[in-house]
Amino acid sequence: MARIQGLDSSQLPLWLDISLEKCKELVSQNKESYSTFLASLTEADLDSIISYRNSTGKEFTNTLREILTHVALHGQYHRGQINLLLRSDDVEPMNVDFITFLRL
Repeated sequence: MARIQGLDSSQLPLWLDISLEKCKELVSQNKESYSTFLASLTEADLDSIISYRNSTGKEFTNTLREILTHVALHGQYHRGQINLLLRSDDVEPMNVDFITFLRL
């Protein structure tokens, strides 16, 4: 959200050691921020250019559409990692296929 809002995200910590309760709080904050932001977008906004620096300070430029696509796809990557860890502990993983969520 910081990048999308034009704020400097280069100094944000990547791997925080935080409690499950704090994780829940951050998820709730992110959901609210994205819901508010996405509700205000127009089709033309999706092609706006966002310039930002990553955690190593390297500058990049992408469209808002590209950044939002990355957010959706990168989350799926991590859900797959979690399922792999669950399987390694003999726990049946959740179905994380996108199409499954569309069928609800």
